Amino acid sequence: MEFGVGFFSLVLVWLCVDMCFCGGQECPALPADVNFNMVYNLSSFDAEGPIQNIVVHEAQPETIFLGVRNRIYALNKALGKLSELRTGPVGSPDCMGCNNCVLGWTPTASVEDNDNKVLVIDKFAQYLFICGSAQHGLCYLHLIYPEHNISDINCLFTDKNNSPELCPDCVASPLGTQVYIYTEGYTSYFYIGATVNSTIASTYSPKSISIKRLKGSEDGFSFPSVEYSSITVRKQFLDSYPIDYIYSFKSGIHVYFLTVQKEDVNSRGYHTRIVRLKAGEFEVKLYQELVLECRYVKRKRRRRNSVNGNTVYNVLQAAYLAKPGAHLAKELGVEESDDVLFGVFAETEADSVTAHRRSALCTFPIKTINEIIRDGMADCCGSSQGHSLRGLEFYQDLEYFFSRVDRFDGRLDHTLLTSIIVTVIGNSTVANLGTSDGSILQVSVSGEIPFVLHANFSLSTAHPVSRQASRLGDSLLFVTGSKVTQVPVIGPGCLHFLTCSRCLSASPFLCGWCNGVCTQKHECQIHWSPDTCPPAITEVFPKRAPVNGSTELQLCGWDLQAPNGPPITESSHMVWVGPQPCSVIPAKSSPTT
Repeated sequence: MEFGVGFFSLVLVWLCVDMCFCGGQECPALPADVNFNMVYNLSSFDAEGPIQNIVVHEAQPETIFLGVRNRIYALNKALGKLSELRTGPVGSPDCMGCNNCVLGWTPTASVEDNDNKVLVIDKFAQYLFICGSAQHGLCYLHLIYPEHNISDINCLFTDKNNSPELCPDCVASPLGTQVYIYTEGYTSYFYIGATVNSTIASTYSPKSISIKRLKGSEDGFSFPSVEYSSITVRKQFLDSYPIDYIYSFKSGIHVYFLTVQKEDVNSRGYHTRIVRLKAGEFEVKLYQELVLECRYVKRKRRRRNSVNGNTVYNVLQAAYLAKPGAHLAKELGVEESDDVLFGVFAETEADSVTAHRRSALCTFPIKTINEIIRDGMADCCGSSQGHSLRGLEFYQDLEYFFSRVDRFDGRLDHTLLTSIIVTVIGNSTVANLGTSDGSILQVSVSGEIPFVLHANFSLSTAHPVSRQASRLGDSLLFVTGSKVTQVPVIGPGCLHFLTCSRCLSASPFLCGWCNGVCTQKHECQIHWSPDTCPPAITEVFPKRAPVNGSTELQLCGWDLQAPNGPPITESSHMVWVGPQPCSVIPAKSSPTT
């Protein structure tokens, strides 16, 4: 017999004898094609406390830095511990860097734990910045060199330059902070988004949005413009209108922040916004924002809680900026060199940020966001009513928002996504998604390909996968509780695929069929096939037939047709029973049953 690669199927053949009949039998049930309970041995490191931040240094020496309460770890790319820095408790002799800062204020407590709130690298200067919740959000600087231990740090604070009313050296908020470092010339600028309330704002407060310059003396920060380098929530709304900064990035000539906040100061509902600032513009005069909306378009026979027939996933859980693969770029109408924002969203109660176990993935081309802002600016600046009408309504219809459709078509109804890293393998765009159950899902992102879950493996049964995630070389780094785990970009392995056709459908992960087992090429010691499957016949009906009569045979099996191959025709398959050739009956053949 000659068959193509494919799924479980049946083929009806005609034997050239006098009499015919069809037994009408059903083929055996499809075999299981995947085992998501497969356990893979993945490298990990336990920090002995909840990991709060992770950042990687991609240049030599390749280093992974972990932020934990009162500690910073430096690891090599194999997750081996290189060194450790004690950042707290402040006031304790265990704090290795505390004595580097001479403060002119009274400590808030005799001993104060220090949660890591900012852990970022200035790639141009090879600096690691460490900012904590203690000491009003002060930062330390570590110069990354192979011979430098992480305990070699400078305090970024000058007492005479700071006061309770104006503290440029106070960077991190204990409620959460996002920082993007932009370098111009030999100067580093911090673009900062910080969550604040009335308590934090009362003394030495970071602002909601601010731009700070690292001083050339490397002993603190300054505002490029004292008056215009920051904005913050108005005093009367500090407690009733929190802004949570989820993610920050740079694309082109702009720096962006993603936020979750109430729809307006009088609303109880929450939504997601993207904030845009111009890189190299050190006054916050061109602050612009849009509402980002991820929704599922309701289809027939699917009854959902929805708004105007749609399910709205209003609260962003995590985001990642990446270039699209060729297939996704074509679908989105962008180039492979363009930036695309990938966001995982969840549905919440109308008056809460508490997420349901119902998630979606949406994609937002950055150039589309910029086009909407550009058109909104034109409408705003061209208004005959002048400044009085400037507002979000110029950028989008408030009844519609800037909406994108769930890439997974509502299939993650019972899953809460908490983390995302996007990679490109060949022409495929692959989303690596963390869940609240401590698992990693690996899924191809393209509307041209049906939803196919390539991998679903557990990193923890006790902790969700953190929003904090990173990539170093060919490894993805995911955090669950106190543990960071290394996952290969091409997946943990292929052994969880049990059939050849399912194995070959995972081509982005370089899987192939090897002597009855799905493997990656380096794991196969004999013939490895990435594109063809041997056909398997499991049943033949009828069991008996007249020797001299015409008989219609029903063949059952799998891998009898390529999943993306041509339809079954009289010439697409050749079948023999002994020396006798048989004719395929396309009208009675099926590739799916």
